[in-house]
Amino acid sequence: MSSFILPSQQGALEAAFSQLHDTFGRDIVMFKSAQQITISTNVENNFIWESAPTNDVVQSIPVSGVFKARIKYANKQDRQKVAGSVAGKGGDQLNVEMEFGDVRLKLDATGAAFMKDATRVMLDGDIFNIESPKRPHGLFNPQFYDFTLKRLN
Repeated sequence: MSSFILPSQQGALEAAFSQLHDTFGRDIVMFKSAQQITISTNVENNFIWESAPTNDVVQSIPVSGVFKARIKYANKQDRQKVAGSVAGKGGDQLNVEMEFGDVRLKLDATGAAFMKDATRVMLDGDIFNIESPKRPHGLFNPQFYDFTLKRLN
């Protein structure tokens, strides 16, 4: 099957979208569940009674990362479901209710991979919960991924 766009042109177009993402992307912080690190071990560890004074000392280390994302806040006109393009007639949008204050993020592959295990996202000083699975898009191959977030505070 032949294409109207040559592979070199496809690469140039994908590079332009990457540059667009780098130019207009803003920093967000994603948080994963904290890692449990054992600081000391004791041979007299009491496995039955968890709070025994001879038990191991365990510390929780927060896991986070900073990534570039293009951000779109929902406004009053976006309150309808994004399930179909016109009054429930088909469409390839996520079946997510967009309320005022919700956010749609567009991340590159690295950010989307970190988001897979993330529990919370912080942007513009607010904390958000991840509400949707990733939705890939790109001109020729999946290059970016959309997520919908809901404000917690």
